[in-house]
Amino acid sequence: MARVYCTKCHRLENLCLCSALPELDNQVELAFLQHPLEQNQVKGTAWLTHASLSQSHFLVGEQFSSDELSNLIHNKHTFLLYPASEEESVTTYSAEQVREQFPLKDCRVLILDGTWKKTRKMLYLNPELAALPRIMLQPQQPSEYSIRKQKNAQTLSTLEAVMALLSELEQSKQYQGLQNVMDALVRQHQACVETGKGLEG
Repeated sequence: MARVYCTKCHRLENLCLCSALPELDNQVELAFLQHPLEQNQVKGTAWLTHASLSQSHFLVGEQFSSDELSNLIHNKHTFLLYPASEEESVTTYSAEQVREQFPLKDCRVLILDGTWKKTRKMLYLNPELAALPRIMLQPQQPSEYSIRKQKNAQTLSTLEAVMALLSELEQSKQYQGLQNVMDALVRQHQACVETGKGLEG
C-alpha cells in the first residue's frame, strides 16, 4: 500500500501532528536554518515549532548565499541562538540582557537546526552567521526530548530551546503551548516503539 504524506509537515499521515500545533503570535521574529539532512527527519521539532509561530521563517541549506543571509541579518537587531566557545570572539547576551537593551519587535533570532557536528559545519561555511552576536540560554531543567540522545544535560531540542527563549524574552506564558506539541511527539514515539515500528520518515 502506498504511503500517504501530509502536505504540510511531510510526515506520514498517521504521524501528522499539525492538528496539535498552537497558534502563537510572537513579537521576536525567528528564522530557522535547517541542515538538509534534517529535512526528512520525522523525529525533528524545528518545522513543528516554526509552524506554530506567526513571525517565523524557515530555510533549508548548509551554505547560504549572501542574498539569503542579507535578508536575515539586516534591518533588525539579529542574534544567533548558539553557544559560543572561549575561542570565539563574539558578543554574547543573555535573554534578559536582550530584553532590557533592545525593542523586542526590532529583534530577530536565527536558529540552526541539526546535530552539533552539522551546525558547526554550517557556521564554518557561513562566516556571516558565525560573526553574529549570540544569545545564551541557561536551561532550568533537563530536556524532555527522549526521542534523540542529547549531547549533555544542558542540551535542548529546537522546540524546547525556542519555548525557553521566547518565554524569557517576552515574559509570556503563551509559549508553554509548545509543550503540548512536545508531549504529543514523545507519546507518538513511545507508541511506535511499543508496536516495534519506530518513527519512520
